[in-house]
Amino acid sequence: FLSRSDNSLWSFGRNTNGQLGDQTSNDSNNPVHIYNLTGSVDYGLGYSHSSVLSTSKTSCPSNSVDVSILPANEVFIIVVDTIFYASETGDSYQWFLNGNPIFVDGNSQSFVPIIPGYYSVEVTYSNGCSVTSNIYPFSIVGLAYNNTDIFVNLYPNPFQTELHISTNIKLPYTIELINNIGQSIFYKTINLSEINIDINNLKTGMYFLKVSNDNFIKVLKVKKI
Repeated sequence: FLSRSDNSLWSFGRNTNGQLGDQTSNDSNNPVHIYNLTGSVDYGLGYSHSSVLSTSKTSCPSNSVDVSILPANEVFIIVVDTIFYASETGDSYQWFLNGNPIFVDGNSQSFVPIIPGYYSVEVTYSNGCSVTSNIYPFSIVGLAYNNTDIFVNLYPNPFQTELHISTNIKLPYTIELINNIGQSIFYKTINLSEINIDINNLKTGMYFLKVSNDNFIKVLKVKKI
């Protein structure tokens, strides 16, 4: 392409696909005036195509297309019993700690934080759009959160009808079962270091089991099959 001082546009060279814009497919070694693109201010060239930007309506008209941009819902982190939830339901999820992706258990709508830091979640929808949540600062204050000196063992996991729990946590303590949308579906105060819990009526799926007393919290993932 060549642009003259009178704002006229000229082209020459290969024209197999009509990229010279002269409404032919004939190659030309001499500049050809493109009459309907006077006033062009910029242009781009490819091997078999060309693009021209004009300040005035001097080219041939084309069909118009209406484009609607639908804004995605804002995403927030909802905290229920030390479990994080993305406020919006998407096709996929990615949790981040201090701006870095979490690869272990970081790809579902819910997440159990263990390390203090700044958490966020990216929700991707079926149309390919992604929205990242607000940053949520997580800290551990006043509680022995997942203290390694205190054990909580449970089996079998996955389970079908019963869960067996054994722990050295100070008595009494509470156990709470929470589903993947943050609803508490089982809660009980325990005065035994070992106990069997009959939860045969649960639907199949993933759950969070929270074991806690006044000084300690531990959250474990369990699966009903």
